[in-house]
Amino acid sequence: MKEIFRTYLSGRTMEQIAADLRARGIINKDRPFKENVIYTMLHNEKYTGIYRIHDQVYDNIFPPIITQEIFEQTQKRLALTATGKHVPDVTYLLRGKIVCGHCGKRYVAWTGTDRYKHTRRYYRCDNGKAHSCKSIRKEILESVVVQALKETVGTKEKIERLADDVLKRRKQSAEQNTELRLMEKEQAQTVKSLAGIMKAIEMGVVTETTKSRLEELERRKRELSEEIAIAKANRPDDVTKEMIIQYIRYAFKQPQQLLFDLLIEKITIFEDRIVLTIKTFGSTSPDGGKRKHITAYVKNPDLNDRDSFYMSVICREPFDHAYKPTVLEFTVDVCIRV
Repeated sequence: MKEIFRTYLSGRTMEQIAADLRARGIINKDRPFKENVIYTMLHNEKYTGIYRIHDQVYDNIFPPIITQEIFEQTQKRLALTATGKHVPDVTYLLRGKIVCGHCGKRYVAWTGTDRYKHTRRYYRCDNGKAHSCKSIRKEILESVVVQALKETVGTKEKIERLADDVLKRRKQSAEQNTELRLMEKEQAQTVKSLAGIMKAIEMGVVTETTKSRLEELERRKRELSEEIAIAKANRPDDVTKEMIIQYIRYAFKQPQQLLFDLLIEKITIFEDRIVLTIKTFGSTSPDGGKRKHITAYVKNPDLNDRDSFYMSVICREPFDHAYKPTVLEFTVDVCIRV
């Protein structure tokens, strides 16, 4: 594993690393190494000893194999080679944010020329050779995203309506937090059981079973207190309408690159639509203070998910076809997770 990270940082490609390992007869889980396996390994933070699950971070499950510094250097090189940032004099404003709705692979920068030798720049799926996914002209997609943002949160009225919707759903989500309610119910039952044990002890009923049960209940009471405290700390009750409005207004005052960075979490491209995943709040507020993310994740609009909602907009963009200039139409589902 150390050799894979070290070799990648030395400048070799994932394809070259996989080919070298196969040539040396080194296998992975009884199978020869392939480029996608190397890709997954290079992105896996657990090799630093860190494991993330359900927004919790653990550093005592896996022993570290590589240093955090090597992992961070690797991620920087992966970002440069995967998102088109290395293209001279060209800024791909949506680099690193686009994924394919068909296979889940990232979209990367790609440049080609048409029959008239005109340079054309695209975002296309990095796994496009394996399936017929859609490539999209760079300037068209960036323009469509701007249109969708303006249609969704481009005016004072729309921003305020969105902020009200977000807060309403966050409140409902907090009230319907079944996991928290179950923990609080178990905590009450544990306290009641402890009271029963203590009463038995006061009456002189002291056995090994009584002691063992008392220790078990005390331990569970401590665990529940910690879990409930964490759940309550993560409840969405620290975000106000004014914070959301301020954040979105601030984003729209910025250059386009920063606008995208502030508001867009992810873009997923399907055959028939584009799913634009937006943030209505960021990790850093306009005044520089640290804030909690209100992020959205790709969802099927047909599914009933109380933790997210969406708005669908139609965006039209002129297309300079060589023979017949036309207007392309895109359906964009703007999703927000509360």
